[in-house]
Amino acid sequence: MQKNVHALLIGSIDFDLVSRPIGLFRLRTAANNAGFNAEVIDYSWCLNEEELLKVCSHCIGPDTLLFGISGVWWSLLEASHIKKHTWASENFFKKFKNLYPHVKIVLGAPEFALNINEDVQQNTDWIVRGFSDDSFPELLKKLAGKANTLKYIKQDGKYIVNSNRDHIVKDLSTLQTVWQPQDGWLPNQPVPLELSRGCIFKCSFCNHPFLGKKVDEYIRSAASIAEELKRNYELFGSTRYNILDDTMNDSMAKLDRLEEAIEISKIPSFEFCAYIKPETIATNFNMITKLKTLGLKGGFVGIESFNMPARKAVGKGMDIDKVNDACRKLVSETGAKLFCSLILGLPGDKVDDADVWMEFLQSTTDELYSCWNMHPLGIMGAPGEEGNSMIGSDPAKYGYVLTAYNKTKNLWGWRNKNMSSMEAYVKSEEFRKKSGPLKPGGWFVASAWYCNKNVEEPFTLGELARLTAPISIARKNNMLQSLQ
Repeated sequence: MQKNVHALLIGSIDFDLVSRPIGLFRLRTAANNAGFNAEVIDYSWCLNEEELLKVCSHCIGPDTLLFGISGVWWSLLEASHIKKHTWASENFFKKFKNLYPHVKIVLGAPEFALNINEDVQQNTDWIVRGFSDDSFPELLKKLAGKANTLKYIKQDGKYIVNSNRDHIVKDLSTLQTVWQPQDGWLPNQPVPLELSRGCIFKCSFCNHPFLGKKVDEYIRSAASIAEELKRNYELFGSTRYNILDDTMNDSMAKLDRLEEAIEISKIPSFEFCAYIKPETIATNFNMITKLKTLGLKGGFVGIESFNMPARKAVGKGMDIDKVNDACRKLVSETGAKLFCSLILGLPGDKVDDADVWMEFLQSTTDELYSCWNMHPLGIMGAPGEEGNSMIGSDPAKYGYVLTAYNKTKNLWGWRNKNMSSMEAYVKSEEFRKKSGPLKPGGWFVASAWYCNKNVEEPFTLGELARLTAPISIARKNNMLQSLQ
């Protein structure tokens, strides 16, 4: 590990459940391009206070400008058998500030991040929101006393940067994430990969940025993608990827661009998991052939509701039978394993609909969705501020009354004519428990790859965490040993 770095960055996907996070390494790449160096710890979930302070004592020196904490994947899964983020306490921050008064504490998190530790939030000097490829190096320049273009406001004693508004990276053509040998990917593990950003669709429940973009906006060139694929293969033997686009298959042109990149890179094979939009497949079945050729193995599908009134209300108006038929055809012709994502509480849905959906999913699992999950509708955004989704911006329009606001979770309680948020939460938990062990689908195909397991083996999320967690714990132990 480097000493006296300009930035020490920590974060994780809890338990390494679907592989490792890309954001910290994107920031490292951006910092390096601007002439700064950064050290990344991407398994912070399994560090305790003593271990993190040992990392700090090795990496932080007089030139260190900031200690960055990623809150993007702070609470992906609760698994009572494994403790996480035990370092995050008032005691840690008291010691840190005493030891390193010159180092600013920076929290990186989207506005819709959930469950970020209160001690982390209270002890932060800067909050950087959104895609920070441009704003992060500008922040480093500012802290170093150099000329910069950073835009920020001061609110409640903290400096806040809204990257998605004030520091948009409009040209993604040459954007890359540069992994380094010490990152230590194994050949069987899926590497996160960006082809583009944003989504051409605009579902009313969605909190993600850059919705309703044009097909050719915020997209990388084939040459840039190819260079990244080639470099990763030469470093690690990587041929498996998690494609992070909000909608990977938004057009044939985009799929053609990926195919061109693979051909340019000359890597021997390519397999991937991705967010898949079945509606685009239903209007162009040639897309199935292309996805098979490219190497689709796992698809995350946002069905959200099987009820047509609810689907129409949130912008998913295609007939549900047509959508399911497209997914069935995709499974049949590619062998891909699909994950069905559901939201309970959309306009028109009733609590007991979940039981009907469960019966359908279980009766069609061999031909349709390999696994599934359900979440209660989340309406986010602080009181007095515009919500992140269209529903959050105007809940009354969609039939919701907001109740209590949970500041830690950045989440509203709500009720509509059919249920409350608590009833939706309780039913969703019941739904998960009744699902039992499932075969991997969607991102959980990547989890099976990550821990080198067969994708046909059933799992529960807790069991999966027991398999993936030791991988990052081993990385941590190797790192600590190297500091002896």
